[in-house]
Amino acid sequence: MRSAVVSKLSMSAGLSLMKCKPIVSFLLTLLFTAAVAQEASGPQVDVRMKLISLEGPILAQGYRKGRTIVPLVIAPDFFSEEIVYKGPARFELVPIKPKGTKASDDPTKATKGSPPRNANNKGSADFEAKSDSAPTAWVNLPTTPGPHHLILLVATGKPEGGISVIEDTPGSFPYGSWRFFNLCPYHIELQTGKTLTKIAPRSSGVIKSGVEEGSYFDGEIFTFENGERRSGYSFHALQQDDTRFLYFVTPGPPDTGQTQIKGVQDRKGAGLTGPPPGAASAADRKGKKK
Repeated sequence: MRSAVVSKLSMSAGLSLMKCKPIVSFLLTLLFTAAVAQEASGPQVDVRMKLISLEGPILAQGYRKGRTIVPLVIAPDFFSEEIVYKGPARFELVPIKPKGTKASDDPTKATKGSPPRNANNKGSADFEAKSDSAPTAWVNLPTTPGPHHLILLVATGKPEGGISVIEDTPGSFPYGSWRFFNLCPYHIELQTGKTLTKIAPRSSGVIKSGVEEGSYFDGEIFTFENGERRSGYSFHALQQDDTRFLYFVTPGPPDTGQTQIKGVQDRKGAGLTGPPPGAASAADRKGKKK
């Protein structure tokens, strides 16, 4: 009798185990798939960013947002609208084309019903990444806890991904100030009044003129091409407390020590726009090379 009970219990346990095996297998598969997906996507980031081109207009580009593509136009004289990006740390710009078109078709031409580029930072089902195309440019975004506020400078075809990053932490670049980003392969010095600001390559510095609203001030950029300190650019500019200016300093002709600058302005309530109006309103319109 006891043997019959044991046998019955063994059969019952065996049936229960057989019923559990598919469930356990499914759970293990699910966990493995989730782990692989997490590893593939890598660290996730939380970033607010604006993009600007360091060359001509960059057209027919987009970035992935989930399973959709957000089309972009990256201009050289004004910033894109702010992008709220939550995704993999590696941010890539990819060539895109309207769905249903051949790779040889002109992707810069909008199709009927397609959204404006970068419209409200929304993905579009009307566009897709070109197959077998490498990213146009990419950068690894900061993975420390966000949100991070960044400015992305895009130069396609350049080494190391072609995108440089400037931190734009709220309060670090206030209205009424001037920010210079050094794109020269050597460090520069920026002299305004009695203040001397040193800026390393691929870095930026923020200055305040020290004069009252509506007053003019003078500044000078010194370069260290070939290790020699020379005057590379001088400017005469108007202080505007409701505007902040971002300028990019690039090398001039070789062995001259000269630099070139171009910039955009951000006026309160107006957003980042193109070069300031008026011949004497900002450095890149009034500056004189030496």
